[in-house]
Amino acid sequence: MPLLITLRRLPGRLVLALEGELDLVSAPALRERLDTVLAEHPEPDLDLDLDLTGVGFLDCAGARVIAEALDRLEERGGRLTVLRPKPIALHLLQLIGLAPELRIVGATPYRDRTVRPDGGPRG
Repeated sequence: MPLLITLRRLPGRLVLALEGELDLVSAPALRERLDTVLAEHPEPDLDLDLDLTGVGFLDCAGARVIAEALDRLEERGGRLTVLRPKPIALHLLQLIGLAPELRIVGATPYRDRTVRPDGGPRG
């Protein structure tokens, strides 16, 4: 499924809403869109929200673009917020150590379904 990227302008912030899969194939499109948005909005304290509500899959290539956006915004005094990532996307961000660096709002925690509630393995 191709990645759809929609830009919304709200008072004091921009929202990039993503829908589809954010992976090796689609990550360059997001990087390009972020380049354009940041060039068109050079204000130093820009707040940008990445709304991941519609993202059903996130891999390391997609997470790298998120990390790059975080670095670029922080360099200019702005802030990146990740909105409503699905549990599996949140889990990836945690596994690679990016989650603590991000402001994440509206996430459902990941529950490993391969482990029983008592801690023993399923199966």
